[in-house]
Amino acid sequence: MVDADDNLRVTVPAGADRVNKNATNKRVSSKESSRVISFRVAESVRAAFDVKAKSAGITPSELFRDFILNDKTKVIAKEVIHPDYRKLLFLHQKASNNINQLALRANSDHRAGKLTESTYQQILESLDLLNQLLSVNK
Repeated sequence: MVDADDNLRVTVPAGADRVNKNATNKRVSSKESSRVISFRVAESVRAAFDVKAKSAGITPSELFRDFILNDKTKVIAKEVIHPDYRKLLFLHQKASNNINQLALRANSDHRAGKLTESTYQQILESLDLLNQLLSVNK
């Protein structure tokens, strides 16, 4: 069923986990219906869902119940990211930025004649090593 805002509203019977999985597409009486599930989808998704329900000769609510209660869906959990990941990523980005700034300064000073060739090469080798260490797992 669709509400005024074009939301798909599906009524799931209380105790749906106790429903016989072999009994498909049974109409749920209003006495059994006690909870509403509502979510937004794109118009194209809604249209495809309605076409599937219509071709099966059932209502969108019955189709949704059939998918869920008969395990016809595959739920893919999102990857859990370690809480320290964002901090580690931030520190990696800061270090990379600092390496780039040091390389830029060394290059500028070398071109201006403020650094000898050997000092310039030592700085670049050190910065390259730091960059390699930061890039180990890329």
